[in-house]
Amino acid sequence: MINLRSTVPFLLMLAAQFLILAVGGCKKDEGPITPVITPITEDLFPLIAGRRFAYTGFLIDTNTVETPVASSIGHYQAVWNVNPGPAGTWLIQDSTTVDSTTTTRFFQISKDTTTGDFSFRQTLGPFYRAIHATYTDTAVWIRIARPSMGIGVVWSAFDTTVTGNIPGVGTANVRLQIFGEIETKVSITDSSASHTVYPNAYRIRTWRKITAGGFVVQDDATTAKLWLVANIGPVQVNISGDTENYGHFRVLKDKNF
Repeated sequence: MINLRSTVPFLLMLAAQFLILAVGGCKKDEGPITPVITPITEDLFPLIAGRRFAYTGFLIDTNTVETPVASSIGHYQAVWNVNPGPAGTWLIQDSTTVDSTTTTRFFQISKDTTTGDFSFRQTLGPFYRAIHATYTDTAVWIRIARPSMGIGVVWSAFDTTVTGNIPGVGTANVRLQIFGEIETKVSITDSSASHTVYPNAYRIRTWRKITAGGFVVQDDATTAKLWLVANIGPVQVNISGDTENYGHFRVLKDKNF
C-alpha cells in the first residue's frame, strides 16, 4: 500500500543539492525530546477470516497524492476479502474494478496481537528502478500502523540505504526512510445509502524522506493515509500514485459484519 515515487523534479533537486553546498543554515541542536506515549488499546483493524469490505472511490493520478483520474470517477469499486496467510500473517484479496476491468492482487499483513501494531508487505521496485539501484528482492515490511505509539508520535516505518546511479550526479548512497504517525481522530461519512457517520476515525499518515550523498533531497512526501475505526478497520484509504502505478482513494460503502 505504500507507493514510492521518484520524479524528474526530485532528480533535479538532487543535482542542485550537490551544486549549492554552501546554501542553507545550521539549526541549533536542542537535543531529543521524549514524547509522551499513550497507547491506543482499541483494535483498529480486526483481522478475521471472511470479513469483506466494499469501497467506492477513484484512481489517483501518477506522481500525485490526491489528483483524481477523471475517467475513473463514478466507474470505480473495490472489494477487500480477509483471508489467513502463511506463518501467522494475513492476506487481503483486493479486487478493483474500473469501468468493466477487474484487477485482483493480494496484500500481506503481519499484526502484533499484543499491541495491535501492523505492517504491510510492499514492493520498493519503483524506488529502486528510479535511482538505478541494483537489487534482487523488492518486497519489504512497512510498519504502517502503530496504535502502541498513541496519537501524535512519529515512528520509523522503514529505513534502508542502497547504492544508486543518479543521472547527472553519478553513483551515490541513497537512503530511503518512511515514517508514520497517527495524527488525530476525525469524523468520516461512508458512501453507503444511509451515509453512516464514523465520528472517531483515527487518521494515519505515512511519508518518505530521501537522502543522497548525505543531503536531504526529498522530505515529508506523503505516501498513504488511512482512516481506521476501532473494531472495524479502514473506512477510508488514500494511496498516492507513483511513477509506475495509479494510486487509489476509497471510502467504505458496505461490509459483511
